[in-house]
Amino acid sequence: MQADPNSPVYFILHIPKTAGQTIQHHLAGHCAPGVFWGPHQAPRLQALSGRRYEPASLPEAPRIRAVFGHNLGRSLERYFPDREIRRVVPLRDPISLQLSYTTIE
Repeated sequence: MQADPNSPVYFILHIPKTAGQTIQHHLAGHCAPGVFWGPHQAPRLQALSGRRYEPASLPEAPRIRAVFGHNLGRSLERYFPDREIRRVVPLRDPISLQLSYTTIE
């Protein structure tokens, strides 16, 4: 099945402790190959000083429907010319978020 090159691309920003890993694993396991891209993040110190993702790992861009990660910069948009970018940010109740940070696992 050929992907629609005019379909929107969802940029899903993963904020810690908001079920982001659950969403990422679900999409990775249930999307057709090449439709979901979760870029490999550089080591933490490199991420602070330089490129956060390696664009060379980007598969065939016209097929991608969802991009997921902690640092989704606007620079990634250039890989999806003439396509609508829809930004998604899962949020969580602030009190349960703070309790989750303090819970010992």
